[in-house]
Amino acid sequence: MRVAIIASGSRGDVEPYVALGKGLVEAGEVVRLVTHENFAGLVRSHGVEFWPVEGDVQEIAQSRAMRERLASGNFLSVMSLMAREAERGALGLAKGGLAALRGVDVVIAGIGGLVPGPARRLDST
Repeated sequence: MRVAIIASGSRGDVEPYVALGKGLVEAGEVVRLVTHENFAGLVRSHGVEFWPVEGDVQEIAQSRAMRERLASGNFLSVMSLMAREAERGALGLAKGGLAALRGVDVVIAGIGGLVPGPARRLDST
């Protein structure tokens, strides 16, 4: 069986899916993990196929704009930037994610991976 796992977010969001993917590979499944470009080494080091989508959550979290907003103490300003970046990230995941799901039998996704999952179902008709 071919399994695609969609995992977006920070390393803490992605690592549990890498562990799941590794376990599935060890059980004999073919697993493709769809995640941000900066996690290529992490994913591949565990014997899981890597499929990149654009974006780097760490880069956003450590950006000058985020540091300035955090320093200001304005929670709404921080959330506004996070929302804008999340929208941009969702678009990137939708673009790259749908192609990653072609030819797989099962899709596993957390809340961050819900964009391409339903689109795959619509695309297969």
